[in-house]
Amino acid sequence: MAHGDEIQTKLFRLEFLCLWITSVATTAFSIILAPLPPAGLARQLFIPVHTDSTTIIFIALIVQKSIQLGIFVGVGLTVAHKIGLGAPLLEAWFRHKPIRPLLRSAILPIALTIAVLVAASALARASLFRPKRTQDLAATTEFANSQAAGKAFEEFEKLGLMSSRPITKVSVGVLNLAGAIGGELEGRLFEVSVIILLLIQILRGRKTIADRPIVWIAVLIVALFCTAENELITRQNTILVLNIFREFGLPRELPPIWSGSAQTGIRVIPSAVALGLLYIYCGIEASIVASFCASIISPLLTMFWLAHFI
Repeated sequence: MAHGDEIQTKLFRLEFLCLWITSVATTAFSIILAPLPPAGLARQLFIPVHTDSTTIIFIALIVQKSIQLGIFVGVGLTVAHKIGLGAPLLEAWFRHKPIRPLLRSAILPIALTIAVLVAASALARASLFRPKRTQDLAATTEFANSQAAGKAFEEFEKLGLMSSRPITKVSVGVLNLAGAIGGELEGRLFEVSVIILLLIQILRGRKTIADRPIVWIAVLIVALFCTAENELITRQNTILVLNIFREFGLPRELPPIWSGSAQTGIRVIPSAVALGLLYIYCGIEASIVASFCASIISPLLTMFWLAHFI
């Protein structure tokens, strides 16, 4: 029994280090390569750093993200192991078991999840949710060619809302990879696992992970949390941008709350549900792969659509 506990402890440490080091490394590179100016990065800090040193801001943000990711991975893996979830590919690899059967069984679910994510992203950009898109685009184009545009863009840069360096394929790839890894470790490994365990405890152990209602309730709760968080951040940023535009003579109306909420819900809820189910049945590695692939494919399809059909 003690030998079995020792093996489990060693396995946990290996999985933790693998996931945590990978997520911290990709996050650090994404922060360094991010096209945002220091002000934009500083806005992400929980404890404000009042300095003009880009290096200090980089270090502070990397340390903050490292602590966050350590909590997500540590707590998430601990809970996941208790309820029979986690990282099956890593576990099989560290146990020196064949991983090809796991890879083959995950291919179709990953492909279907990518299709759901791409379709949800495309549907969320439909003109139904932006009824004044043409007028807003025309007004923005006219404003961009005006004398006031330069001062407005300076304000955007001070607030960290504009790119301060060219966006390259490498930086986009690293940002997408870091977002996929960090997002799945938080949203799936941590949040879904913890909520499933809470639901099992609330029901006093009469249910298990095999019970579909438990799984669906947990996945839907996380999806609703993600939707609310995304809508709140999007609306705050939109209000900030519109206020700057209004200061420099470009009147823009705040989109109706139903429009923004519906747009966010259509994009986030199906994606979060699909990724949650993929995590439960195929593991955290599968959800990371699906999230990353969808983040690459979705903008490519958008550019193809704009180039050939608009």
